[in-house]
Amino acid sequence: MRIIAELNPVLRGWFRYFQHAWRTEFPGLDGFVRRRLRAVLRKQAKRPGFGRCAADHRRWPNAYFAAAGLFTVTTAWQHASQSDEETTDWRAVCGRTARTVRREGRTLVFPTPIR
Repeated sequence: MRIIAELNPVLRGWFRYFQHAWRTEFPGLDGFVRRRLRAVLRKQAKRPGFGRCAADHRRWPNAYFAAAGLFTVTTAWQHASQSDEETTDWRAVCGRTARTVRREGRTLVFPTPIR
């Protein structure tokens, strides 16, 4: 689908910006995107409605959009949270401006200020 090809860069950019948000927000966003795509498919098939019925989900399941190459932020978050590469943090130390702090190991999804 041409729409998915245009939508993927936007979703990737959105995810890179908000990747440290609460992980519970991502499945809802993925569901919203797929529901809107189902509504587009309904409109192309000249059927009324918004793509919320179970028949649409059976006609165009989530696997249909995965096969079409739709970027999902939930899957991207899972991959990002499991990365074991070196990470870079910006921290302000003793009232100074922020400086780069390198640490190795697993990335912290929700870093806490108290250690």
